[in-house]
Amino acid sequence: MSSASRCIRLRPASATCAWRRWRTTLREQRSTRQNVTRRQLDSLTLGACDELDARPISSMLMSAPSGGYDTDEIKVTDSGASALCLAFARFMAGESNLGLVMNWCKSSKTDVEAVMRLRGDPFFTRLFGINAAIGDALFAQPVSREFDITQDEVARRVVDAYTRGAANPRGMSHPVLSLAAVNGSALDATPLRALQRAPLSDGAPLDRRQRIAGSLDELIRRR
Repeated sequence: MSSASRCIRLRPASATCAWRRWRTTLREQRSTRQNVTRRQLDSLTLGACDELDARPISSMLMSAPSGGYDTDEIKVTDSGASALCLAFARFMAGESNLGLVMNWCKSSKTDVEAVMRLRGDPFFTRLFGINAAIGDALFAQPVSREFDITQDEVARRVVDAYTRGAANPRGMSHPVLSLAAVNGSALDATPLRALQRAPLSDGAPLDRRQRIAGSLDELIRRR
């Protein structure tokens, strides 16, 4: 059985002690490494984008090969992290006992900022040409004022993120930036600089659920 068809059974916990029981369940199942097949899945959560996939309603074409044939499927038009959170919410709500999360994107084959501009309301916001960079900047301005976030603090956080990523054997192997490089990069949209924003990358994450379960366990432990 391939790693793409393996996952770990996750059981929804009660509302009264959800976090504690989830942590115990995930740790126990990571230790036993219980494997299941796709036929045992009762849910599939996709993270995909019609525009970036260049397909109308991409889940109609991709849900079956993703493991969603004759299985309840739901899609979020966002990153794989958002799909993972949605799947986790479904487990917590008791809607699913065994699920698979998939995400893919090939951003190098399309103009991401053009796609973001077209997502605006055609009668109002699209006329302003607001893309992802401008949208993030409009959000960053009030947040930085409210919490007194300086450019130096942002640069330090960016460098720390690249440093952590460089230690990940499954990472994208981006070089670690310097504080001067981050602070000296071009302004994409005030106050966001080019190197302050996460770089786009191509990928199609599909792995054993035991690794996803480990991520959830770590998330719960840090909470």
